[in-house]
Amino acid sequence: MKRFLVLPPLLLASLLLTNLVFAASQSEQELAAIQKKIANEGLNWTASSNPIVENYTPEERKQLLGLKLPPN
Repeated sequence: MKRFLVLPPLLLASLLLTNLVFAASQSEQELAAIQKKIANEGLNWTASSNPIVENYTPEERKQLLGLKLPPN
């Protein structure tokens, strides 16, 4: 019986870890593609990861915006 109680959390944890690894890999690929386009255009700019985009939740990013509209 205990085996069945342990299995779902382990399965969930492995799925979440797989998803995080895939998302990180996708972000790295996207960044590499942007850096390649910048180099091909001969632009003097460096693209890199941004912790605000990567680590903040959408709600936290929204709080960084300066304008707060009053409710209608």
